[in-house]
Amino acid sequence: MNTGEGSQYNDASVHHGTGDINHHHYFSGSAEAARFAMDDRGRLRRPRTVVASQRLEELRAHYVAPPGYDEEKRRRELEEHGVLVLTGPPGVGKRTCAQLTLVPKGSEGLVDLREVQVEVDPRPTLDAGEIQEGERLMVELTGLTCSVSELRTSLVSLASQAQNVKARLILLAEEEDVRDLPDELRERSVTLRRPHGTKVLYRHLVRYGLLPDHRHETTALPMELPLLPGPVVEWLGRASMSEIEGLARRAGEDHQSEGGRVGLGERLERALGQGHPAADKAVAEAEGRGRAILLAAAFLEGAELDRHSAAVERLLPIVRTPEDETPPLERAGFTEEIARVGVTLDEERRIGFSSPGYGRAVREAFWDSYPHLQGEFAAWIDTCLDDPGLSPVDRDAVAERWAGQALRAQRLEELFERVYKWSFEHGPQAALLLSSVLEDTRHGGAARQQIYRWARTEALPGATAYVLVAVCSEVLVTTHPDQALVRLHHLAGNKDPDAAAAARSALLRLAEDPFLYRRLLRRVSNKLAGPDRRNRPIDGDLFEDLTTPARLVDGPRPQARRPDVGAWTRAGLPVVLFRDAAAASRYCERLLEHPGALADILARWLVTAAMDSGRLSSLYAAALRWASGGESGSRRSRADALLRHIDAAQGLDLSPRPLA
Repeated sequence: MNTGEGSQYNDASVHHGTGDINHHHYFSGSAEAARFAMDDRGRLRRPRTVVASQRLEELRAHYVAPPGYDEEKRRRELEEHGVLVLTGPPGVGKRTCAQLTLVPKGSEGLVDLREVQVEVDPRPTLDAGEIQEGERLMVELTGLTCSVSELRTSLVSLASQAQNVKARLILLAEEEDVRDLPDELRERSVTLRRPHGTKVLYRHLVRYGLLPDHRHETTALPMELPLLPGPVVEWLGRASMSEIEGLARRAGEDHQSEGGRVGLGERLERALGQGHPAADKAVAEAEGRGRAILLAAAFLEGAELDRHSAAVERLLPIVRTPEDETPPLERAGFTEEIARVGVTLDEERRIGFSSPGYGRAVREAFWDSYPHLQGEFAAWIDTCLDDPGLSPVDRDAVAERWAGQALRAQRLEELFERVYKWSFEHGPQAALLLSSVLEDTRHGGAARQQIYRWARTEALPGATAYVLVAVCSEVLVTTHPDQALVRLHHLAGNKDPDAAAAARSALLRLAEDPFLYRRLLRRVSNKLAGPDRRNRPIDGDLFEDLTTPARLVDGPRPQARRPDVGAWTRAGLPVVLFRDAAAASRYCERLLEHPGALADILARWLVTAAMDSGRLSSLYAAALRWASGGESGSRRSRADALLRHIDAAQGLDLSPRPLA
């Protein structure tokens, strides 16, 4: 619900504010909607915090295991050998299977899972860093723009490191790439078979409220599942798991908008786009201007009549339709023209079609019938977004519908070009466009790599950087959290100060999740003091943000008690203190001003780091200055506690001695 001013982009059905509301699902796997409402500087507003453990619990709730896959057996093999390779046809669900094998049911909130990055710019590398004892790791080797053979040496080294520290590593590989793996990894490969498509569909129909829940029926299909139409059954035999989820989601949206006037089978058929065989015929029979009216209606479905009419007039010259020389008042009325091609008009003067899903069928018919005009159609879409009278919700719908057809036609470069172009004037739609590519089964990997290339470009314009921040923090993080953090980390070094600040803010918001916090702290510490060290000011800034007393010692499970967090903090602290003389004073004041008892563990870490960096005198002076800043006795006693740690570090014992 939006009760303030401005625009809100989500899938809520209630709106009490003065701005616009956009209904859209931006990522599969969740009924929530990502929100791309931006302020006047293009920065996200009302951000949502992603909780990694909740994501795993959600995957588990709707998971259908591949036939014959024994999760417990594979988990035991992982414990014994340290590595497992999962392969199988595209869309079989390798990633979900790997995640749930690494994190057993009931451990979603207790066990960390880290994805090791494969980056190919400028050369293929594995960004693994130091592997912790017992760590759970996953490497996705699918959808790469390099060959797996180029990573053979790195993969052997990674597997050896994992085995040495009793970590658990799962590699995800395409079937044709398994032969390029080293022998010791190829021997650990397991080919996944495709889960039963109808069972997967059932789980998601339950999720979207179209069928009752019968979770206890785990082996057979529920008796309540109705007979499915032939086209849906045929499609289920080849669809990916994410595509099946998308079908159930669209059917759920159809049900919400129209109610229960049609049966589930018909609703699924319409959501699939197979329930409108007349669409091809309608496109073929319409004349030149009629076809323009039909195409514009398919893309502006739900928009006001005036906006549809304006879009038609912009489309005609783009597709080089001869100008009608008949005087305007002698032509048929526009409402008569739209009625001739099957376009409807509701009481609010919004155009549409009598059957849900018909507009999608018309769009696909046009794209398949006129492949040579797809460039012209895309140019026309630009003019639709530029229409100042088109509402944000309609602008989003136009962008999303064009993205769907461009992906069908595999016009990937054109999609990326428009993401960049639209980012300057239509940021929310650019983010929506990029999200559509990310969620596509075939092209998601290419989208992640394109985001990586853009993010590493420090001179990337701020407008485009804002779009990447939005997409990484709202969409990519839900499926590839490590990759999202890496890209946001690069964006935090952007030369545009506002864009860099937006990326830094997004990182710190995501770090509210304890798992993402540890992943980010590890990366930043490694950039400061590890083998991949570099001299970027943003790394020191982020490190200070991540090592506040509140983040380290607050909460029922303080991060400071974890050995890995302690190691990363102790590694980065001396570097930060050495680089900036004022850092010792800032750390001192934060520690002493933090409510509650002085955290001895943080005091020891700070004093040791000050000694190692030559900043002990600065720390001592800061503690004295803080103690003299007020009359409170507790203020002086807290400072004394830190000063005693400093004395002890120098081998001094100035504590009062008992009388003889």
